[in-house]
Amino acid sequence: MPVAQTSYGPVKGTLEGKVTVFRGIPYAQPPTGSLRFRPPAAPNPWSAVFDAACFGPVAPQPAAPTLLPRAELPQSENCLTLNIWTPGLDKQQRPVLVWLHGGGLITGSGADPYSMGDGFAEDGVVFVSVNYRLGSLGFLYLGDMLGPEYQTSGNCGVLDVTAALKFVRDNIANFGGNPSRITVGGVSAGAKLAATLHAVPDAKGLFQQTILQSGANQTIRSTQTASVITAEFLDALGLGRAEAHRILDLPVSDLISAQTKIGQGPQNFHRFGPVLDGVVFPTGIRAGNEEEHLAPEAAFSGPILIGTAKSEARILMGRDPMLADMNPQAITRLFGDNSGIVLCAYRKLCDTLPHTEAACQVLTDYMYGIGSERFADGLSAAGVPVWRYRFDWKGPHGACHVQDMPFVWNKSFGTEGLFAIPIGRKTGAEHGSSPVQALAAAVHKAWISFVKTGSPGIPELPQWPQYTRERREVMLFDETCQVAILPRLDVEDGFPEQVLAMRRDG
Repeated sequence: MPVAQTSYGPVKGTLEGKVTVFRGIPYAQPPTGSLRFRPPAAPNPWSAVFDAACFGPVAPQPAAPTLLPRAELPQSENCLTLNIWTPGLDKQQRPVLVWLHGGGLITGSGADPYSMGDGFAEDGVVFVSVNYRLGSLGFLYLGDMLGPEYQTSGNCGVLDVTAALKFVRDNIANFGGNPSRITVGGVSAGAKLAATLHAVPDAKGLFQQTILQSGANQTIRSTQTASVITAEFLDALGLGRAEAHRILDLPVSDLISAQTKIGQGPQNFHRFGPVLDGVVFPTGIRAGNEEEHLAPEAAFSGPILIGTAKSEARILMGRDPMLADMNPQAITRLFGDNSGIVLCAYRKLCDTLPHTEAACQVLTDYMYGIGSERFADGLSAAGVPVWRYRFDWKGPHGACHVQDMPFVWNKSFGTEGLFAIPIGRKTGAEHGSSPVQALAAAVHKAWISFVKTGSPGIPELPQWPQYTRERREVMLFDETCQVAILPRLDVEDGFPEQVLAMRRDG
């Protein structure tokens, strides 16, 4: 069996075809006991060979519906592990892709089907997927209630990812990877989490490139907003502020039950997320209605590939009819103080579009488009090479949220549902395949090119220029791909990147 050395001890993987896989490698100590709600601690060294044949437990999470397929594995607070797929354990210094799963920051894991890295490894990339703490265990802000020791508790998930990146930097050469060419990528909540790393000083130098699929830095919130959510959480547990310390010892099941009570329904997602705590995020961004943005001086990473789907919100509207109808109550719950701006934009669009299409466009723009556009604008203005795309392929569910995942992976996930698209690695334009198969082969190849070279340009696509705020050239992915110049989103001044409702009072 293949064995690789890490800073903490040897690990034994499995050879699966042409790819060597290591699963469940601990990159931090179990965040249990006194480490609950605390920053991740370095793992304790081991002397015997660690058997990395199986995935580790997934982070505690509710059994809630999810857009993305999930791994059915045991849950445990002892979840801080990562998985590696590599073409070989030689010294070839291959590019590395560290992948952060989606799931609204409350579900998912690095063992999910769309976190499998065999296809990337077969194409010469060392692929790493990461578990990080979710929901209340990953993003509950306790600094105002439990004191300085817990000032960073609202960013445990961010700190977990940073710790995983440090592990990758220090050890990936022994797995055939190049520690100087690491791309951090993610989809949905994973993309939003990856975007926050641009403003985390401790993450500087741990990655060189970024891929953001349907997400930017929309989930960051102020300590004031985070404290409101913490108060709601304590109420759900039946605890007063003076009893907040009791959550340090409560059963995990109680915490998951409480977070579910305050986060039920699509209109309540992202109740948990990164917090501007003054420590993990000391400078560079402002929050809430104070024009939250990424300051240029914080943009220290290299090339970035960022994009959205044309109709991101369609799948959410299908799950919540109140959104499809633009019900004022649902819109207020989702957008808070900004609901009036959203409803005004919707009414204007209804003059030219059917009501359902107007709702889809407005929700897509305000939940995904604004953040991605401003993030791209800010980074390109700071001199960062930026490539933007929009996924326009209209499958059975339309060009909806995360519909691009089978195309990026160039494989189907199952035989029915959102990801049952007839594509696979053995098909492509060179095999005389269908247009959808050719599109998947091209998208996957563009991602591989970006990870390897810092540019997504490939012969199978039209020439893909860098994006700038002035030129605004974006690759549109469809059965016929093209570059288009997209107009700026028509958004009133002052609408923050944190578009989801983040109440600032009780």
